[in-house]
Amino acid sequence: MLTLMRLKLYTSSGRTRAENDNYSPDIRTAYATYARAALNRQDYSVAAANAAKARVDHPLMDLSEYKKGFSTPNSEWIWSCYGASDETLYFYSYQAYIAYNSSAGAVRSTPKCISKILYEQLPETDIRRNFFL
Repeated sequence: MLTLMRLKLYTSSGRTRAENDNYSPDIRTAYATYARAALNRQDYSVAAANAAKARVDHPLMDLSEYKKGFSTPNSEWIWSCYGASDETLYFYSYQAYIAYNSSAGAVRSTPKCISKILYEQLPETDIRRNFFL
């Protein structure tokens, strides 16, 4: 109930954000957060309804965007820690912990890779095959 009140307050505030300021929350962020909380409560209908509201104005990446990777903000990002162009993601990103050129301690002590057996199970048409050398 309290969350619904907060969503109504957010909506009635009229607060918006600039298109490229995805590090600032907006109503879509509130819907996404509420959807995630509902999912954790196993309230799947509420989660689905709010996730759909969160996705409005945030179309999924097309194939060319998908192939560029996930470290540059695009239309799919609802909210992020990414700020101005002079800020970096360094240790915020998942890739910082799995990339072989990373200096993160997790890479040095336990390097990550896909097994050849798993890789060969991916169909030739699966785009994820392109993400491995």
